[in-house]
Amino acid sequence: MPAYILFALILFGELLIFDLLGALLPVSWNVSRRSTAEQVCAGFLIYTGLLEVLGFTATLTEMPLTTFCYIWAAVLCLLSSFSLMFRSKRFFEGISYGIRKIGFPPATMIAVFFGVLFLILVIILPSAADPGLVIGQMTQDLFHNSISLYEPGSGSKIVAILPEDLLRRYYLSDLFWCKIGGIHPMIMMRLIRSALIAIVSSMAAYRIFMRLFDENRALAGGALTAFLVLSVFFQRAATPSGLVLMAGWTGNAAFASCLIPTVLLLLLALYEEPENIRLHILLFFAGLSAISFSPQAVFIFPLFLAAGIIPIAVRAKDLLYIFRIILWIVVPVTALVLCLILPVIPMA
Repeated sequence: MPAYILFALILFGELLIFDLLGALLPVSWNVSRRSTAEQVCAGFLIYTGLLEVLGFTATLTEMPLTTFCYIWAAVLCLLSSFSLMFRSKRFFEGISYGIRKIGFPPATMIAVFFGVLFLILVIILPSAADPGLVIGQMTQDLFHNSISLYEPGSGSKIVAILPEDLLRRYYLSDLFWCKIGGIHPMIMMRLIRSALIAIVSSMAAYRIFMRLFDENRALAGGALTAFLVLSVFFQRAATPSGLVLMAGWTGNAAFASCLIPTVLLLLLALYEEPENIRLHILLFFAGLSAISFSPQAVFIFPLFLAAGIIPIAVRAKDLLYIFRIILWIVVPVTALVLCLILPVIPMA
């Protein structure tokens, strides 16, 4: 199968999976406020959180790569089927409402146009980061049918692994699609993953603007257009947009441009609905996802959550509310402590 067809199929397939997983825990049950973009962002958290749990277990138990792929495919199929079976009524209600209320202000259409241009730039711009280490690891894993058991380059079996490296399982998604699709790791990482991160980050930014502007699509579209233009002309290596444009396949890019905006979106929703238990569960998945992206994310995310907790706790006006918030931070704080106190983790 030609590479460009695989590119389109995998990209569309991942977005569809995100949408189906996000439908299991929608940000809002209100049909009038339901959003495919929010579902995709929520599904991104669920996907990466579950991948972290399974990938961490598979690596620690030295599970063969093929077995991991079978289990992960079964998990995705099961959850997607569950979403289709038990959420079909709400899904068709959303479509019906969307057809009745369809309409795209010029500002929204302009935002979509600039979003497509931004996506093209992400794909065609040369990468500023060196993907050689991750590609070497993926190549070793594919060759040995293993997960992180062999050193990239030398091919020697590892005897110990750093805690932050053991936690960083984000790349297993690319490895999974390479295994089942037979696509080259470079194409998967540099093109498909970068394009996916650009799309999800734009969706998250648009929904943030929609909530800030009280669901005014014209203002949200104009704000997204301005955001994308500024992202291109003022890109820096340390900014989220700069990471997407110059190294969109990295965990740091996913953390800064997708996870952080999605968590901000959830915090905005939680500020309006402090008792919405689904938002607490999604924030728990955000903590799982954060530790899978990079060592930097392990150290930054607990501090970021701590800053977001304060206005939510004040809004709730309930001291017992803090016990719900513990659900958000238990995993990232535990991961941070492990990285600080454990020098290495021995492997059999």
